[in-house]
Amino acid sequence: MDEKLFLRNQGWPDLDPTGRPFDADAVYDIVAAVAIPEDDSLGSRGYRYEEAVTRALVDRFGLWVVGWHDSTHDGGPVAAWCCPSDSVTTGEETTDRVVEALGEWRGWLEELAEKFALLSPAPGALPEDRRWAWERAVARLVTLVLDRTSCEAGWYRHCQLVLRWYLERNGVESARAEKWVEDAIAGRFESWHEPRLPVINDVAEQIADRA
Repeated sequence: MDEKLFLRNQGWPDLDPTGRPFDADAVYDIVAAVAIPEDDSLGSRGYRYEEAVTRALVDRFGLWVVGWHDSTHDGGPVAAWCCPSDSVTTGEETTDRVVEALGEWRGWLEELAEKFALLSPAPGALPEDRRWAWERAVARLVTLVLDRTSCEAGWYRHCQLVLRWYLERNGVESARAEKWVEDAIAGRFESWHEPRLPVINDVAEQIADRA
């Protein structure tokens, strides 16, 4: 898939649903118009279909849609889609899955936007208030991602994205935000393991120290 369509390459300004109307009724026809490849050369049939659907949805709605197939199977927040080899079946079944998956993804972005607004410091906040807000936010967001992804394989990757997006929402440049999050987590979040509260609190404190 084109790297421009990878979720990890999107910043919060690309994904923020605020001010981006979503016509859910239009999704079915857009997806149904994408043909499922008949051949399965090199086992790439499902992946080629995913990319074609993503391009069609991006053309209609914008880059925020690219996480529609970020499956809980791989530590993402979308339960309706498993993986290309299992989820791409008949035309009607597959279309229904994509529609449901995009709806889940949109709902997740809307939930994140709401949480980010609730957990962000007020404009012009004093340094100590900003630090407290960041520390509280990181701990809450890690817990939120754990619940949404069911702590499946690779859940920590999506968690790192969410924390980066929160920092971007609060004015931190993307590359810097990514490094802060990676340095704070430092490999302590693992697949299928819920981190202990002291670890979550330490991660939150380390990121908040950058405020």
